[in-house]
Amino acid sequence: MRIAASILLVLTVIGLSACRIGPTASDRPLDEQAITSEVQEQEQEPTNVVLTIDGEGVAPSAVAVPRGPVHIEIHNNAQQSRTFTLTGEAIDEQQASISAGQSYILEIILPPGIYEFTVTGGGQTVRGVITANIPNSI
Repeated sequence: MRIAASILLVLTVIGLSACRIGPTASDRPLDEQAITSEVQEQEQEPTNVVLTIDGEGVAPSAVAVPRGPVHIEIHNNAQQSRTFTLTGEAIDEQQASISAGQSYILEIILPPGIYEFTVTGGGQTVRGVITANIPNSI
């Protein structure tokens, strides 16, 4: 890697600034670009989001995340069971029933978009939003 960087630096210093090694994204067919992007997304470490449910409502640790894998950890610290629902245009509805004092983990890949979560139970409904990869929101 250092040799390639040194060669590139030397070529730039000599004045061959138009030199490039290998094809750029614009040189590849669109379907290959999409596959490369999809593979990179799958290789990303998941973004962690923690939702804590108590008698007062829900406190999320993050509401804006990058697109890609998201690890949502839901802790129900309330005295009653709660139902968690996550919806959005680009995903199938995700739903889980969480008993009092229990936790639930949802691992999902979120394409760019806005996702609404709803927590119901104990006579109340709490809504929130998770934004994935919207410019200037992270």
